[in-house]
Amino acid sequence: DAATKYTELQILYDVNSLQQKVKDLDNQKKLVDAKFERRRGEIFGIIAFLLLLFSIYAFISLRKGRKLTKQLVKAKVEAENANKMKTMFLQNMSHEIRTPLNAVVGFSQLIAESGNDISKQESLEYKNMIEKNGQLLLTLVGDVLDIARMESGEMKYDISDVSANFLCNSAYENVKNNVKPGVKMVCTPHETDCVFHTDPQRVEQVLINYLTNACKFTYKGSITIDYSVVDGTSLNFEDKSIKSPIIIFSVTDTGIGIPKEKIKMVFKRFEKLNQFAQGTGLGLHICKLIAKGLHGKIWVESVYHKGSRFMFAVPLDYVDKNIV
Repeated sequence: DAATKYTELQILYDVNSLQQKVKDLDNQKKLVDAKFERRRGEIFGIIAFLLLLFSIYAFISLRKGRKLTKQLVKAKVEAENANKMKTMFLQNMSHEIRTPLNAVVGFSQLIAESGNDISKQESLEYKNMIEKNGQLLLTLVGDVLDIARMESGEMKYDISDVSANFLCNSAYENVKNNVKPGVKMVCTPHETDCVFHTDPQRVEQVLINYLTNACKFTYKGSITIDYSVVDGTSLNFEDKSIKSPIIIFSVTDTGIGIPKEKIKMVFKRFEKLNQFAQGTGLGLHICKLIAKGLHGKIWVESVYHKGSRFMFAVPLDYVDKNIV
């Protein structure tokens, strides 16, 4: 009948309405889920970005920490080395100063106390000993002051033209009386002299240090000072702007030589391969500093128990790098 039909239609309509509401709710749920997923993605992105920033910060901090640790370790090692060098310096200075100073004081007292009882020969010998040891003290003080000026960059070089023959002969004359009995010192002037542009005093200082060192350790044979002019392209100067030609001075001896493992140590400050030999271990280090200041190079060739050859190369024309 009609009532039943109406009821069925009403129920069908209500069912359709409910289905539509369910569908609408389902769509709303999908929209909410999609929005939630977007938000979650954004949150995860922000978290990932923050984690990346934190990782970068941690990495940079770790690198800085490692670098700082290395710097601290390096600073500690340098401080320990500096302290060790200071101790060595004080020990060397104490010994090297006391020895000639005691001689000066002792012989001076002998002369003063002996009065007229001392012979002229003895008086002359005592005066010579005082003069010799006084000169040792002056040399020692001069070496220390030279190193201080060179390492602080305060050393000024007096550049002029000079003869290579003159420098070799002057160094020879300064040291010839130091050779041991039975040793011959040789200095033969070149027929064709070489006049070059450098600091004559500092070059001669290197040659004198080389010759003095050779005299200490050469007990027989000879000591020869010489020079040659070469193109120098194969010498690998630290200063790449150095141009050829260059002059190489050499001091060759037939002394005790240097063990192979110790050759690299000879130019270090306070380094003494023979602790019983007179000297502070400053002379060859000063040679190294002078060579650097004159844009040159020093090195040594040696065969243990057979002799050594100390080399000193400088450009023929010194150029002051501080002048633009």
